Amino acid sequence: MTTARMETGAAEVRVGIVTENHYPSLGGMEFSNHLLSRALQRQPLTRVSVASTGPAFLPRGFSYPYRHYRSRSLSVLTAYLRRRNVERMVAKERINVLHGPMLHGGGERAVRAAERHGLPVVVSAQGADVQTVPAIGYGARLDPRAEGRMRQVVARAGRIVALSRMNRDLLVELGADPRSVVVVPNGVAHEEIGRIPFEDRRAALGLDPDGFVLMTVGRVSPVKRIELLYRALALVRAEAPQIRCVSVGPREKLADAAMRAGVADLVLLPGAVTAGGEPPAPELVHLYRAADLYVSVSHVESFGNAALEALACGTPVLVTRRHGVRDVLTEESGFVAEEETPEALARVLVGLAARRQELNGRRALIRASVAHLTWDRAAARLREVYLSLL
Repeated sequence: MTTARMETGAAEVRVGIVTENHYPSLGGMEFSNHLLSRALQRQPLTRVSVASTGPAFLPRGFSYPYRHYRSRSLSVLTAYLRRRNVERMVAKERINVLHGPMLHGGGERAVRAAERHGLPVVVSAQGADVQTVPAIGYGARLDPRAEGRMRQVVARAGRIVALSRMNRDLLVELGADPRSVVVVPNGVAHEEIGRIPFEDRRAALGLDPDGFVLMTVGRVSPVKRIELLYRALALVRAEAPQIRCVSVGPREKLADAAMRAGVADLVLLPGAVTAGGEPPAPELVHLYRAADLYVSVSHVESFGNAALEALACGTPVLVTRRHGVRDVLTEESGFVAEEETPEALARVLVGLAARRQELNGRRALIRASVAHLTWDRAAARLREVYLSLL
């Protein structure tokens, strides 16, 4: 037993999370790491610290509810500062377990630090570390050297956390011992979403109150393949003219993609939406509530935080096959596009648009279907994982 015990006999977990960028840097992993760290800090007999090299700024009035060892660097000093931050965190916080998200990022550095200090270590697969789409050159495993390093990471880690069953299977394929892999899905901020008062974004965006509104969140990138959705929209114009799409993300590139697909008049672009403080972002919540259907057509998503937030707002989701969020979808809450072509997707959208009233009647059921997915529950499960190594 490597950790001190409290007088009650319970172990105190002093976890150090080793990552690259950290909230409020933009990105699903950064949001997740912050929300998870915040929830871990609320667990009994648990102290959390994070070591990173970012972010470069903090929103006004923002402060972390846990210790954060960070350095601002985009230079040749970055590697040195990352290691220094980890060393300071381990020493000052008397860390007794390390956790590294992203196998070829924080996971690799956490394993090395754990070996230097004789500590147990947990690593997490986040997405691009284990997932691949060879046709577009996506995924770290396409580089044989990176894949070799990640195989070493999963072999040396005490436990490996997967966000979904899909990623668990990919970890086993990478060489992880199935007995060491634990599936812990992300949570969602139900209480915070519930406290955001309703605001009618349809009126603000000039949308038909009775139209069928799609929503998607993401940038223009090969893995997100927003062009697939836009090409499907072009095909439904005549048969379902009431369909519109709200695309949240960098406005200029999304506008170019919509123009190329000939659907600029069907796509509304509110721009990138940030929380500006603690997530969730109120504006995103307003848009989820205004939508009839959240859509993600990415080649692959390890889980899908935006899809989970949409469900927590009562909005059904449509995803393609390689989405980890499928683990939590029910017949009432979600749909899977089995054929990933513009023509097949267009048929699905037309069919769902015809069921608008039915889908809107499910909102309470949809919210309830993910009520168990809280960050506190994810944190409690992770605390059990840490304790299993102490």
